[in-house]
Amino acid sequence: MVKWNLGIIGPGLIWQNIHTAIIKKLDQTFEVRAFCARTQQTLDKAKKEYPDADCYLDVNELLARKDLDAVFVALPIANNGKMALRALQAGKHVFLEKPMAVNGPEAKQILEASRISGKYVYVLENFVYADSIQKAKGLLRDGTIGEPVYCDMHFHYIIDGIRSAMDGYALTKWRIEADYPLGAIMDGGIHYLAILTQLFGKPEWIYATGSNLRPTYGAYDHILTICGFNAPLKVSYSHSGILDGNAEQISVWGTKGYLSVNSNKIEVFPYEGNAYDLTCDPEESHLTMWKHFSDCIQTEKTPVYSIEEGVWSIEMCDAIQKSLLQHQEIFL
Repeated sequence: MVKWNLGIIGPGLIWQNIHTAIIKKLDQTFEVRAFCARTQQTLDKAKKEYPDADCYLDVNELLARKDLDAVFVALPIANNGKMALRALQAGKHVFLEKPMAVNGPEAKQILEASRISGKYVYVLENFVYADSIQKAKGLLRDGTIGEPVYCDMHFHYIIDGIRSAMDGYALTKWRIEADYPLGAIMDGGIHYLAILTQLFGKPEWIYATGSNLRPTYGAYDHILTICGFNAPLKVSYSHSGILDGNAEQISVWGTKGYLSVNSNKIEVFPYEGNAYDLTCDPEESHLTMWKHFSDCIQTEKTPVYSIEEGVWSIEMCDAIQKSLLQHQEIFL
């Protein structure tokens, strides 16, 4: 069995709320050996859970360790990509929280650094690992609804620290006073851009329009994006971090029928024949993702969600930003 020693850079909320418990379950592949954080308080909390791990306030000390095979990077969006580059240059594989970079050029630098170093970047884009998304992908590839013509995606939720603190994420200063483009779509909303690329690939052009409804949480609170692919496919994506309703749904219409993905259920409606449902595995997508990473390490497979797709998602964010400012379609 292959076993990787991990260094954790940024053991904050998402590490504490999600990743640490999963990593403990996968101890046949991963062993946490070191932590790095900005504050001693965060390190003390990590030390209680992993008493044998070393702790650092200086990331250079962690990256200099020869016994670490990989690092987990989960920092504020503006810092994520920069740290990934440093880790690759230090000869480490990287488990990188989404979004992988703050803009397209930075994402491409990470891709190039990965190729040069021979080290892999595992983008922690859990939504694409949900069984419902992978089953929908299979149905589309198999031609179940014919050639896809139109897809409608909605991802609406509340992130305001009042109606919904989102397990503490909505209370983080770097989200409230966002110093990265677009706002919530660059944070939570990028999940659905990843789903979009997983189902259909990279779009040819993007047009976006948006609204700002409050002074916090970034420049846009609602963005409607239209993506054009090889004719005849078009995709519309409505994202909001303030519109209520907890709406998460994907519907795809094709030349032979249409399908709808809602949580762990897929409904298929052939134009000829009877409609039917597919029940999907309800396993939490972060756990599915980490199990997949473990399998990739043991068998030397490439992850379902590639670094290249991570770059596409960031390039799409760049195009959305340009379209919002220029009021025109942007070609990728």
